[in-house]
Amino acid sequence: MAAETWPADPKGAFVYTPPREGSQYRYEHIFLLQAPLNDRFLKLAFDKVFSIAALAFAAPLLALLYSASCVESLFCPDSRGDFFVSYNAVSRDRVFRKYKIRVIKVASMNAAAAAKGDWRGYVAEWSPSDRTFVGNIIKRFYLDELPQLFNVMVGDMSMVGQRPLSVEHYERDLAQGNLSRRVIKAGLMGPTQALKGSDRFGEAEVEYEYIDKYMRLSSLGLMWLDLVTIARCLWVVVNNAADTMKLYL
Repeated sequence: MAAETWPADPKGAFVYTPPREGSQYRYEHIFLLQAPLNDRFLKLAFDKVFSIAALAFAAPLLALLYSASCVESLFCPDSRGDFFVSYNAVSRDRVFRKYKIRVIKVASMNAAAAAKGDWRGYVAEWSPSDRTFVGNIIKRFYLDELPQLFNVMVGDMSMVGQRPLSVEHYERDLAQGNLSRRVIKAGLMGPTQALKGSDRFGEAEVEYEYIDKYMRLSSLGLMWLDLVTIARCLWVVVNNAADTMKLYL
């Protein structure tokens, strides 16, 4: 049977660059690792506590978004469908189901790919015209990622780490020489996302810098680094929200 063919990735679907020349020498201790690094106890405990608290805090917002989606579906049948969706992603060479809020119309989904857990089932999310009205709002404020708090709670992900990639993109990142995603658990927020909008967004070295500190810092030092990273990521969201509000005012 002929292999399935897919259109090229939309812009922004894969932003990660190969390591720079010399990175394998500067971060030789990372490239020589034969197995993933163990979870740090304080980091793991923080993940559990923070994700549970954040889920409780986000519950009213999720309920509001679900209600808005239900109202939209009454007037736009094409907007009907599951509120939560998932596809296969990878963290430390382990495949897990990464949860998101559906932001696209059912007609814009690739049902066959979605059934296989392939991220390309939802690739239309990069096209604003393929999103639902509520989905456009959710996407602009990065709220589609909120269900990954559940992934953090059950241990699939950490609060801070490299963003989890689909199976295809994970393999592509390995093929271009990046080993960082094999080393530590994927994160809801990460050092790269904290630099979104800057020239360093997508740089492999940003992630190697974080792993290097992961290995060298004390538990308290790593905790402080994670808190700073979370704050910087939230600041990116706030700035994006401010820019979005200007569009509606």
